[in-house]
Amino acid sequence: MECQCYVGHIVGMRPPDLFSWLAAAAACAGVLVVILGRTPLQQRLGIALALVGVGATAYDIVQRSQAPPRPNLVVRLVSPGRRTGRPVLVQICGSTRRGRPTPPLADGRHLVVRLDGVQVAEVRVTRVVIPSSFGLHELLVEVTNAYHQGFAPPIIIRRRLDVVRHGPEATSGGCSG
Repeated sequence: MECQCYVGHIVGMRPPDLFSWLAAAAACAGVLVVILGRTPLQQRLGIALALVGVGATAYDIVQRSQAPPRPNLVVRLVSPGRRTGRPVLVQICGSTRRGRPTPPLADGRHLVVRLDGVQVAEVRVTRVVIPSSFGLHELLVEVTNAYHQGFAPPIIIRRRLDVVRHGPEATSGGCSG
């Protein structure tokens, strides 16, 4: 499971599926037929199979790297407010576009939290406490799919924060509609 997480960050696409493996197998089998083929017909068939496999592999890479379509989800940042204390509690709530409450991290989705452009959390919970220094910061909260891909259009909330010494306590709010 952890391996998929790391691969997701490096490659930025869904893991290979059956089509991916079949395309790669066709390309490799075609090359083997070209190398081992004894007749010109076998070699031509091998070239054709290799070309089909390479073309299918290229198509597969493009398809798996596309951002998935945005789910019927609207995300609201419940906490923090624009002025907050330390540590910073980040909490989101979700609803459908028609306003019906729904879990924002259903279907294996992840919550990615960045502070000043640096990723500080990637979790499968709707509440996370992050450390922060005092002063002005930019908070970016994004919901990604199970393979760590952002949606198209993305589900992102940006907020400028002022982290102060005597700010509001980090308390969680409710997710009522």
